Amino acid sequence: MRGLYKNNFRLLFLYTAATILALTMSARFAESATVYDETIDGDLSNNPGNPTSIVLGLDNNQVIGSTIHADPDLLHFNMPLGVRLDSLILESFTSDDNLGFIGIQSGSIWSAGLGGTINPDNLLGWTHYGWGNGTVGTDILDELGLGAGAVGFTPPLLHGDYTILIQQTGSWDSIDYTFNFATNVPLPTSAWMGIILLVSVGTIRVIRQRMRWLV
Repeated sequence: MRGLYKNNFRLLFLYTAATILALTMSARFAESATVYDETIDGDLSNNPGNPTSIVLGLDNNQVIGSTIHADPDLLHFNMPLGVRLDSLILESFTSDDNLGFIGIQSGSIWSAGLGGTINPDNLLGWTHYGWGNGTVGTDILDELGLGAGAVGFTPPLLHGDYTILIQQTGSWDSIDYTFNFATNVPLPTSAWMGIILLVSVGTIRVIRQRMRWLV
């Protein structure tokens, strides 16, 4: 009988752990959605006072574009209350040049300057991206928050308006890029505890039913 109880509690533990793992992995491996593609939707704005506004959905949001010297890309997005930007992944980078520039500013317009005249004091953060610093295929949100002279931030980015500048100033070589803006709605601790409780209660009922059959 002791072995029976031991096996039942082992079943409870494994079932609960498997359920939590399935919930976590289903959110992490959601399919990407393209929210803006310059080849389809037209050129992203180069007007600092009127960036192109994009709407980010939950999970993965691809922005596909191309930038060249004197033609920066400016885009604005809003993070709704309760949603956060967990990562900014450089999924692809194609250029004869090895690096591009990306910066981020609070608000719905860009006021930090363009080209080589950018004032980092007005930025939340900035960084370079490309094959020259090994950032292709990686999350650059951390590096973005560490830009020298900028206000700085620690991911994730929470509720508010943000404007991003993507530009190429080092040469006349164009840069074709794909960025993935990965958002998330984190479950509070109380919600996770509720899930665990519900799964545990359900498993206990199954165990009790099994034990009745064995009597």
